[in-house]
Amino acid sequence: MMKKPTAINTVFPLLAATLALILSLSCSSDRGALAYRTGYGKYVAGDYENAIRDFNKAIKIGFDDVHFAYHDRGLTKFALGDTLGAIDDYSKTYELDNEYFTALYSRGLARYVIGDYKGALHDFKRLTDWGFNFEQNEAQFSATIGGLYLFVGEIDSAMIWFKKVLKIEENDADMIAENKIVKDWFYNARNEELVDEVKSRISDMIAPAQFQIDLD
Repeated sequence: MMKKPTAINTVFPLLAATLALILSLSCSSDRGALAYRTGYGKYVAGDYENAIRDFNKAIKIGFDDVHFAYHDRGLTKFALGDTLGAIDDYSKTYELDNEYFTALYSRGLARYVIGDYKGALHDFKRLTDWGFNFEQNEAQFSATIGGLYLFVGEIDSAMIWFKKVLKIEENDADMIAENKIVKDWFYNARNEELVDEVKSRISDMIAPAQFQIDLD
């Protein structure tokens, strides 16, 4: 004769199945995190192709901080020259965690590399709007934004940011002159009158010093 199921007989198997599922998910998350850490080690070592394979695995398995895998896969793609792929990964990182500001910084740099100056400026400006922690590099960051404003043709806005640099650095213009993006603008600018205007306006802010930029 078949026994009538009791509460204990039905609950215990359910608890056992639930526990098995939790353990399975936990192990899966651990495997995802391990794949990420392995990939990061390979990225640091310069083994980019294999690093991407590990990051792909980590993303496919999943783990709590999977946005790190997307971001670092973006760094790896950038190192391999796949700048558009890197931008996609940085965007996904920010989509998953909109407080991970490093993703905006990385995307801004990548956008600058492909000539998307407005996009790069947008990302860097958002960082400043949110009070991004500059970690002692506020002057350099401000010079970068000023340089991007030069690239989009907004000279007055560029001067505002250069003034911030001079205020932080106590009228030391070297932080502006040595900034890579500022130097890139001077190097690529074809309008000599505009170049002279920019030099003159920076010089006026630090008179009687003259603004000098070494393009070598």
